[in-house]
Amino acid sequence: MFYSSHSPVLDVWKNGNSCLSHMFFGEAWQWFRLTFTSLLLFLDVANCMAVFQNICLQRLEVEAFENHRTFGHISCFCCLLLAALQAKLNEEKSARQKADLQSQEKERQMSMLSVDYRQIQQRLQKLEGEHRQENEKVWAFYILAFHWYFGMWSLLM
Repeated sequence: MFYSSHSPVLDVWKNGNSCLSHMFFGEAWQWFRLTFTSLLLFLDVANCMAVFQNICLQRLEVEAFENHRTFGHISCFCCLLLAALQAKLNEEKSARQKADLQSQEKERQMSMLSVDYRQIQQRLQKLEGEHRQENEKVWAFYILAFHWYFGMWSLLM
């Protein structure tokens, strides 16, 4: 650690006060001893935990071996059952993927039909507008022909 020039530790060191320096070093030694002891205890606990884990693993291995030896036919049945369930799961996954692909295809078709519908609707509106204009032209021509016919008729009479 970095100490400033006004540190009591440096004062003790510079002045050579043996009583204070012994007290300081005694406390430092005690702190070091306690820290070292706590580290040793921590390492002992970690070592004990590792030994305990090894014992547990060995015990599980022994139990698994005994269970397999005594219940081997059950584990074989469980393996067959697991394989059947895995096959069923794979079938369901493939069916889901197929359904997803079909759904995406239907969405694409619906999108295309929607575009076609909008285009047809726009064309219909355009044709209705042209039809209205043609009707107005026909009516205008009819009215013009009507006036001309009756205008001619009035001249004849």
